[in-house]
Amino acid sequence: MAGAKLEYDDNGSTFFYFLVSFYGIVLLPVTYFLIPRRKDDGDKKKQVCQCEPCRRKKVLLEEQNPHGALKQLLRIVSLVILWGILFLLVYKVLTLETTYEEYDPFAILQVDSGASPNEIRKQYRHLSKLYHPDKDGGNQEKFMQIAKAYEALTDEVSKENWEKYGNPDGPRAMEFGIALPSWIVERKNSMWVIVLYMLVFMVGLPVLVGGWWYRSIKYGSTNVLIDTSRLLFFLMSKSSNIATKKLLFMLTGSLEFGKPHAKIIGLKERPSDDQELNELVHSGKLPQLNLKMKEPPFSTPHACKVQILLNAQLERVSLPASTLLKDQNAVIKFIPHLLNEMLNLLNQVSMVHQYEPRRVQEPSLDTYENVMKCSQMLVQALWDRQSPLLQLPHILPDQLRHFKTRKRNIVTVEQFAALPDSDRKQIVRSLSDEEYSDIIAVFASFPYVEVQVESHVKGDENDHKITASSWVTLSVTLRRKGLLDHVGTGVSETANTTTTDSTKSEPGADEPGEEEAKQEEEESAQDEGTKSGKAPPKGSGRGGDKAPPKGSGRGGDKKKYKKGKKPQQNKKKGAKKARKGKVEKTNETAKEEVTSSKNEVSKGKKSQKGEKGKGEDDKDEDSRSDDDEKDGRERSSSCSKESGEEGETGGQIYPVRLGDEEDEDVDEDDWRPTTKQKKLDQQDKKSHPVHAPFFPEDKQELWWLYVADKKKRKMISPPQRVSGLRDEFSTELNFQAPEKPCVIRYTVILMSDSYMDLFYQKELKLDVEEACEVSGKEQWKELEEEEEQEEAIEESGEDENSESESDADSHGDD
Repeated sequence: MAGAKLEYDDNGSTFFYFLVSFYGIVLLPVTYFLIPRRKDDGDKKKQVCQCEPCRRKKVLLEEQNPHGALKQLLRIVSLVILWGILFLLVYKVLTLETTYEEYDPFAILQVDSGASPNEIRKQYRHLSKLYHPDKDGGNQEKFMQIAKAYEALTDEVSKENWEKYGNPDGPRAMEFGIALPSWIVERKNSMWVIVLYMLVFMVGLPVLVGGWWYRSIKYGSTNVLIDTSRLLFFLMSKSSNIATKKLLFMLTGSLEFGKPHAKIIGLKERPSDDQELNELVHSGKLPQLNLKMKEPPFSTPHACKVQILLNAQLERVSLPASTLLKDQNAVIKFIPHLLNEMLNLLNQVSMVHQYEPRRVQEPSLDTYENVMKCSQMLVQALWDRQSPLLQLPHILPDQLRHFKTRKRNIVTVEQFAALPDSDRKQIVRSLSDEEYSDIIAVFASFPYVEVQVESHVKGDENDHKITASSWVTLSVTLRRKGLLDHVGTGVSETANTTTTDSTKSEPGADEPGEEEAKQEEEESAQDEGTKSGKAPPKGSGRGGDKAPPKGSGRGGDKKKYKKGKKPQQNKKKGAKKARKGKVEKTNETAKEEVTSSKNEVSKGKKSQKGEKGKGEDDKDEDSRSDDDEKDGRERSSSCSKESGEEGETGGQIYPVRLGDEEDEDVDEDDWRPTTKQKKLDQQDKKSHPVHAPFFPEDKQELWWLYVADKKKRKMISPPQRVSGLRDEFSTELNFQAPEKPCVIRYTVILMSDSYMDLFYQKELKLDVEEACEVSGKEQWKELEEEEEQEEAIEESGEDENSESESDADSHGDD
């Protein structure tokens, strides 16, 4: 077999082929990332809020990217140049001359292929004399080629080799070309090649890998310093119930805000900070600010600065655009990473508590949810005690009194959107048509999610049967649609079929127009009483009704928003009942809080009667619908094992206000709950834009999905981040069933990271049965039988071998 021969590319033909292939492979992904993209036509057609904060945010984002149009132009020019280079290389390859030439002895002897032997001999002699090396002007190389060509045409062996292998000498060694120019291996260039090799592989590569490793060992998976994670783990392991305000205070001690790392996140230290921060602290605009902590790292200057900036964000205080506002934006952009790390650390604390209960305290469900509420607070720039209605454009605290009156109690955005268009305009009658259209635009982008849950156990024959200590898998399907698509547009066509507590009137009541007029008179009378410092007298309302409870008039947004319109005594009783059975209370208050379907929307004042008569056997026909719903809830929450229900209790998903039922358990002397968060890494998929005019950058909807035991206030499955929920999303949650047979009632909760007090829950009832006992005697009996059979087979084989050996020995003796 002929050998192989390696050769470098002398003329550069193969090198250009390699260069074109490699360049094309690199150019395709570069083109994908550099090509300018236009926004979706659907996003352009959507109505955009034009409120003042949204316009200000748009200008701020444009200022942060002043050369956006120039960058787009440079991208296009770069793509044109890069593709132009590719076309030039392709043209160069196509025009390269072929270096391989077929051996042709007739061409060398300069005779025709059909020449006779005499003509070939005559031409050979003539050329030999002409190029003989002993003569003047001779050429030895040419002479040898002529001799070899003559031999190939006259000698039989040489002629056969030429016809068979294309060469009179026979088969040649196979040549492999290296697509690199030959000057790389030339002696005069060897020193430069060695130096380049050393710089790339002995200096550049170690420095690159070492720098990456040095930076990576400082950070965790969420781009948070490991030292910061250790600090947060220590702080959160000392308490099982941490309020939002305390969580925000913990964030201020993060090492990322200190000098060594502050520049990385964009936080700068300026000489003017002391004066501007002192003016802000003494201005009285930050009533929740507390700078009395003397322990490091919370007493350091950078921690105090971050605390002031966070309070300014939540109070919606304007800051100098060239200094403090830039620092505030840098802090708000980074905090979502810290909040995500907090949730991960809470899972670690819970795991450590299972093995070392004395070392750490198990975090409660309230702590998890308070971390999530921190995200909502920072995105919407609101404290957690403030009304969610302030998320809407042009809605100010002074206007909240119109949402909470004797005849209506609008607490959530969904309740407000469910009203007919005429009632909505009546409530916000002080706004212009353009401002009202901004509210409708926010309604159109506001999410409503339907949650479907199916439970099963993977790997079991009967996967719908849940046994003790088995791993339960919940298949969760989320379907998102706009809030207006859920409740209807509220125009006159749907007003006849969709009514609410504030619009449906009892028989014999005044006409709607008269009621609105009287309501306006009452509100104006309350305003006059408030301004004069006197409370309205008892019985001053229509029909001699009693004065509304505290927090229902001006300034009601500072109070705690309770669910429904109940007297003060009933509120206290409800709080006591909440400690005994929080799940049932949540279901009942959810019905009073939100109307999430057409059948539940039209309650009117009948539902208010049902609330006031809670605990009494009211069998009046006017409250029949409420009694039916209550019976349905009781049936769904039955603890009887004979019911045989294994899946979720069918029921409507209610968005409810978090924390209302457990606020009495919070130690307000230590910390008062309040806070909010931001978006995480934009590795997350695109979903829907969030109306967040006070957030420093564009925000996409993100969600947390988890399973909780609301009665024990315990997290059952770790929160799972849901991104990319545009229309429908499916995922799975896993948790272990209890060790003993029982009936468990869990809640699947989907919480938004962007909108205040927006979450959806699905009640889940699971009947955990006793695991099927496997008879140990039968199991071991089967194993013993198998072993006996194997031993019998081995013994029979040994007996046969021994007999054959004995026969062989006997034959040998014979």
